[in-house]
Amino acid sequence: AACAGLSVFAPSTLVAALGSAAIYAGGVALNDVADVEKDRALHPERPLPSGAVPVAEARRGAWWLLAGGAATALIQGPTGVPIAVATVAAVVAYDLLRGPGALAGALFLGAARGFNLLRGAAGADALEGVALYAALFHAALIACVTVISAHEDAPVGAPTPAEARRAARLLPAFYFGPAVLALRFGGLLAALLAAAGGVLLAVFATRSAFEHPPRYAPIVPRAVFSLILFDALYVLVFGGPLQALAVAALLPASLLLKRALAQRGA
Repeated sequence: AACAGLSVFAPSTLVAALGSAAIYAGGVALNDVADVEKDRALHPERPLPSGAVPVAEARRGAWWLLAGGAATALIQGPTGVPIAVATVAAVVAYDLLRGPGALAGALFLGAARGFNLLRGAAGADALEGVALYAALFHAALIACVTVISAHEDAPVGAPTPAEARRAARLLPAFYFGPAVLALRFGGLLAALLAAAGGVLLAVFATRSAFEHPPRYAPIVPRAVFSLILFDALYVLVFGGPLQALAVAALLPASLLLKRALAQRGA
């Protein structure tokens, strides 16, 4: 929304944000349904394999959340619904069609996050320029994280696949998306602030990959939960400090929810 010149406090933006939360939740539920057999072997304590939640109920809830989240785009005008539907389609493709390879899943989930970012810009007169570039940076960052996450369940001591090592080395570059766009569409001061933030986030998320020996497991939770601060950099550059602080303030709530759920990442 900030990239498209809209307020993050506008009702249409907030409704779309709630809809995106519903899409995310529906995608997580559908993903657990798709992975229930694998989880019975690897994570039997989770709600579906343990029987705490019936699989059919989770599947039904997932589809209702996905549909309801997409319906919130009606408030955003003619561009909102196609973008929301594309977001849901990418989420479903990731959950159901990704197959055994890491690359397909990375492309689907990267597309889901990129389309989701564009949901905030859907109320603008035209989808062009900075919002599209921001979505591409976001999609690439998430694709790298997804490639790494595909190997989270590998046995302890197993060698890290080359594709995950390459993704970890490439990941830091995408944290400079806000700085690059600030230099192109904003100003020098905004670009410097965004670059400083990008350096801090890149070091926080990926430093374990450059240790001796390298560790890749910490990258995924660090990258996922620091996405709020990554988005706040975009808002700082294009929406100002007050709106950026409002976005960054979601981080403590996110971490509290993580502890309450006691589930990695989700």
